[in-house]
Amino acid sequence: MNPADTGQTPIGAMAREALLDLMRPVDEAVREWPRKTGHAAHNQVLDAVRACGLSYQSWNEGIWAEVSRTAGPARLHIAALGHLLGGHHHLHHTAGINQLRRLADLVFGSGATEPALHEVEPDAEFLADLPHLREWQVGNAVLDALLSAGSPRLEDLTDTLVRQLVAEYDKVAGLRSPRRGLIKLSRVLAGKGIIPAPLHNNEDRAGPRSDMLSTVPPEWAEWASSARRVACFWWRPSASPCWIRPHRPLRRIEASARQFAAARQQPSTSKSRALT
Repeated sequence: MNPADTGQTPIGAMAREALLDLMRPVDEAVREWPRKTGHAAHNQVLDAVRACGLSYQSWNEGIWAEVSRTAGPARLHIAALGHLLGGHHHLHHTAGINQLRRLADLVFGSGATEPALHEVEPDAEFLADLPHLREWQVGNAVLDALLSAGSPRLEDLTDTLVRQLVAEYDKVAGLRSPRRGLIKLSRVLAGKGIIPAPLHNNEDRAGPRSDMLSTVPPEWAEWASSARRVACFWWRPSASPCWIRPHRPLRRIEASARQFAAARQQPSTSKSRALT
C-alpha cells in the first residue's frame, strides 16, 4: 500500500524517498512533454495529493476531473495523466475537455493519431456533404473514440465502444453534434469492416426490428426484412467506399402493410348495409 493511503503518515511528513517513489511515474509520464508544462503538471498533482491526503494512485475519475478543472493552464496535462496513470479513458468527458487533438497528442504522443485521422479523411469529405454535418465533427468523433479506447489505432475501435459513446451523448441535452459525428464515423468504420454495421440516428427510437415487423402480414414481412438488409456503397475513384443507409420509405411500406391487413379484416360498407 502506498504510504500516502495508510492514514498514518501525512503527505507533508512523508520521507523524501517515499515522495520520490510516489511521483516517479508522473515524472516518467511527463518526460516527453515540454519541460515547463511537465513541471507544472507535476506540481499540480503533488499539491492535490497534499490537499486531499490521498495519493493520485487512489484517485477516482471524479477527483482527476476536479483537479483538472482547477489546474488552469495545466488542465489538459492533468487529464492526460489521468488517462495514462489512472486508466480513466473517459476522463475527457467527465472533465469537459474539448481540445481533443491536443489531449490525444499528450496521451499517445505527438502525431500518433494522424494515421487514423488520415485514414478517415477521404470518407469524411464525402460525409461532410450530408446534411447537418461538418468534417471536424467526424475528426472529433475519431479522437473521442480513440481516447475512449485507449489506443491511437482505428482498428482497435469496437462496435460496443461506439454504441456506448452514442448512448452517453444521448443522456446529455445539447450534445447532438458529438453524437452525430459518431453516427457518421460508424458508417466509415462499417465500410472498412472494423464494425459489422453502421449506427443510425433513430436507433434509440425505432426499437428492435423484429418488434417493428411483428405486426406486418407475413407476405409483406419477408420482403421488408430482405429489403432492410440491402446496403449499397458509393464508390469514388481513389477513395474507399462509403456506406449508404437504405431509404426510409421501407417504414412507410410496413405501415401500409398493416393498414392493408386491417382493412381486409373489416367488412365492407355495402355488406354491412345488406346485413341490416
